[in-house]
Amino acid sequence: MKFTRLLLSLSLIGAFSFNTIFANSYSTMQSKLGESFRNSADPYADEYIKKDPLTRFPALQSQNENLWMFDNFRNSTLKCRKGDILENGEKCKKAKMKISWTSALVDINKVKKVSLVMTTFNTKIGPIKMQTGHAQMLFEFESGGVMTPEGPVDSLVNSYEGYRDKGTIFNPIKGMRDAYDSIMVLGTFSDVMLKALTIFNGIQIYELNFTKEQMKIALTNTLAISTNREKLAKKKYHTTRNSCVTNQVEIINSALPEEKRIKEWHTFLGARTFRTLYSILPGKIPKTLRKAGLMKSEISRVGRERMLEYYDEYQKTKNVKLQQYRVFNSLYN
Repeated sequence: MKFTRLLLSLSLIGAFSFNTIFANSYSTMQSKLGESFRNSADPYADEYIKKDPLTRFPALQSQNENLWMFDNFRNSTLKCRKGDILENGEKCKKAKMKISWTSALVDINKVKKVSLVMTTFNTKIGPIKMQTGHAQMLFEFESGGVMTPEGPVDSLVNSYEGYRDKGTIFNPIKGMRDAYDSIMVLGTFSDVMLKALTIFNGIQIYELNFTKEQMKIALTNTLAISTNREKLAKKKYHTTRNSCVTNQVEIINSALPEEKRIKEWHTFLGARTFRTLYSILPGKIPKTLRKAGLMKSEISRVGRERMLEYYDEYQKTKNVKLQQYRVFNSLYN
């Protein structure tokens, strides 16, 4: 009996010590959150002045077990809606976003849902007009899962892209000629919806049938890839071999056992020959996820009016959660 009590006491002391260390680590990181951007400073502005204003490399500041803190987290806001009267008296012709960059502290243990997001748009390949899509991965969190200097947010989205100069429109043909460097941008879901409202014409969200552990693996790999600038520099963006879709499929597969992974390559005599259509074509993604048993639910919004309605619905829910968090945090403190 005494031995049992001793073991229980030691385990409680160990748990207390671990929780204290974790709390100290979290509070230390949180105290330094946004340090680079204080006093309205943006130390990264000069580096990106000639680049697409929607893209920046996440800059890792600190990482400890399940905690990741980095700069260049995109958290934009709605500047105006179609029909709004601007300060200069002119009418806003279409929804516009104010691009904002900040810092984020992510607690991997608090991830609760993972979805694949497809934003759709029309493009031209020579004389042919077609609809295609941009694949991203959405991670949703419990309260306090993602902290910024401006307060908590409940989501993180990754976006693997071709890194381009300011004013340069993405061209899928050039994308097959190693014309673009690789970059993975991180931002909030609200931010991605705003980008969809201003650039794309539709959004599809496919919730993945992941366990908690699989969610954590996918999120860890996302943060590791996006903050490893040297590794990204070693491989050019490619429309079919190294694209937004192929990278999301790779992240999904990294969290799955081998027998459940999506087939990425056709092989001949054991050597990779070319990628499967299921891992490169945006239009094939829904069928691919269903076939693999990975589709848990789906949401589709086509047209900017419907996307704006969805954005407003999401903002209301987010604001309620934010108020609840602030009340809890005040009581806790």
